Amino acid sequence: MIGVIISIIMIISLVFSVFNDTVSDVCSAALTGADEALQLSLSLCAVMALWGGVMKIAEVSQLNEKIALLLSPVVRILFHGIKRGSKAFELICLNMTANMLGLGNAATPLGLSCAKELDDGSVYSKRNISMLVVINTASIQLIPSTVAAIRAANGSSQPFDIIPAVLAASVVSVTAGCICVFAMFSGRDRTDDR
Repeated sequence: MIGVIISIIMIISLVFSVFNDTVSDVCSAALTGADEALQLSLSLCAVMALWGGVMKIAEVSQLNEKIALLLSPVVRILFHGIKRGSKAFELICLNMTANMLGLGNAATPLGLSCAKELDDGSVYSKRNISMLVVINTASIQLIPSTVAAIRAANGSSQPFDIIPAVLAASVVSVTAGCICVFAMFSGRDRTDDR
């Protein structure tokens, strides 16, 4: 479907460029845009490889267990019925850590694996999955590495100067999302799994 939409957009662009006598400009922009897209992709791949490696080192060195220990009070408040040391608990902590480092691409597979673990048919299953989606989507970012990489690739001299704004916006969005999940599931009977 997306291929059809892109094809339609390209055809419309070419038709308008013929009528406006700007075909050479459109062709030049297409070639330049492809080059810029490749350069941006390579710079983002480098950042993802760096932080993915950091996450792997944290896992091998068992630093993730120490992070899980730090995050356990928060996880216990936000996720009901999750036992410390369980696979779901570990995946939630890794997901939150990846999001704090600004690694949305690394956090997504962790979130999907975690959702499978949380979907156990328990009373809290839907609530916990909803909370996971909120935390994964509106994550608190301490180091917005992906955005900083994009800013650096586009010539920013200080790509990390957005940290205060990103931190404030992410804290507000996560708080609002968590409040919504608590409100949505607070009136339900604990034995009711609708």
